[in-house]
Order: sequence, then C-alpha cells, then structure tokens
Amino acid sequence: MTKRKKEKSGGTDELSNPTEGMEKRIDDNKKKWKNMAVRTLWTFVMIGGFFAILAAGHSMVVILVVIIQTLVYKEVIALAHVPSKEKKLPWFKTLNWQDLTATAWSGMTCEPNPVFISQKYVLSPWLSGLLKRLIFTDIRTIWIAPFQWHVLVMSCFASLIAPFGGFFASGVKRAFNIKDFGQSIPGHGGITDRMDCQFLMGLFSYIYYQSFIKTTSLSVGTVLYSIINSLKPSEQLELLDSLQQYLIGQGLVEEGK
Repeated sequence: MTKRKKEKSGGTDELSNPTEGMEKRIDDNKKKWKNMAVRTLWTFVMIGGFFAILAAGHSMVVILVVIIQTLVYKEVIALAHVPSKEKKLPWFKTLNWQDLTATAWSGMTCEPNPVFISQKYVLSPWLSGLLKRLIFTDIRTIWIAPFQWHVLVMSCFASLIAPFGGFFASGVKRAFNIKDFGQSIPGHGGITDRMDCQFLMGLFSYIYYQSFIKTTSLSVGTVLYSIINSLKPSEQLELLDSLQQYLIGQGLVEEGK
C-alpha cells in the first residue's frame, strides 16, 4: 500500500509540476547519451591501443600484460581491503603487494620451448588435390610450429567458454554490493571489469600449459641441489655407489677408479 501511495504521489507531483518532470527526463536522457558517448569513445581507444601495442612488438605486449596484472591486482586488493578494515588487520595492502613482488619475479627463466620450432607435415593426397583445384598450386607439404595447434585450441576456449568468466565477476560484485571494480577506464569501470573473462582463461591456460606444453629440463646443478636437500647422508652414499656401478656397466668408468 505504501509503495502504491508513493507511486501515486509521484505521479501527482509530475502532473502538478509538468515542467520539472520534463526537465528531469531531459537531464536523464542527456546523462544517458553522454555515458554512451564516453563508453563508445573509450571502446575505440582500447581497441586501437590494443592493435597498436601488438604492432609495437613483443616487449610492449609484455609491458601491457604487466600493467594490466598490476592494475587488476590493485583493484581486487582494494575490494578485499574493506572487510580487513572491519577485522582491523594491520599492513594488509603492504603484505599483499610484498607477496606479489616476491612471487612474480622469482625463478624466471627464458629457455626456448620445442613447440616454437616448425615441423614438416605431409598432406594427404585428397587434401593436396583439393588445394590444387582451389588455388591452382601443388602443395604436398607444409611447415607448422606445434604452438600454432595449441593457439587454435586456446582461441576456441577463449571464444566459447571464457566469456562465462563474466558471471563469476558479476557474482563477486554482487557479493560486495558494488557496481564496478574501479574507475580506471571512463564509462567502463575498472580494468577488472574489462578483464573478467581472463580469470577463467588464465586458469585454463595455466592447466593447459602444465599438461601439454611445459617441458622439464634437468641440469647437474638442479639434480645435485635436490640430492643434497632431499636425501640423507646414507642415501647419498647409496646413490653414489649405484651411480658408480651403472657407469662401470656402461663402460664409461673403469672399475677400481
């Protein structure tokens, strides 16, 4: 009943003051058009900037990824800082930034992965014949790097499954009763609002990389480090004796030396 009375009273006010009601609707329409113009402008700015960075080369892409990760982390930490204030947790932001710095820049290596080496593939006769009819060129072999097949799989996942990551981000915002994660991009909210699909894509990429792409390379230093830190002295002597017997059996070491 109260709601209906308010609606009736609101309608009565608009009827009694038609000029004010009209001005309010005009102001609302202006705000909507302005917001749409800002969103459209920054949409083209982001698209153009993205392609410009791609054209600039690998180093700029790496810098872009680092900047995006840092801004997303900043917005998420700011969101989690609200309940930490209620619990009076000291040094919350400082400890989180220290943890990010310690984990992000530790154990960095850059060794070429075999997936980037092109391999020769022989086309089946029917496919070669089809290409000859379509492009009038006899193609029997092609060179493709394995990572291109991985890119095909990941692009399919990014197009079909990753957009559902937006549902996860919406659930987080509803839980914290906020509209946007931040205000980094005018008209679009924060970086996290535009990168919400990347949460799911990042998880898939990590699991896919660990399962199908990552190569484990061992060196004398890493093996020796594992032996020293993982085996007891008696086990180290046993390993030494077993390794010596193996080398003797292979003819690499003479017995008695």
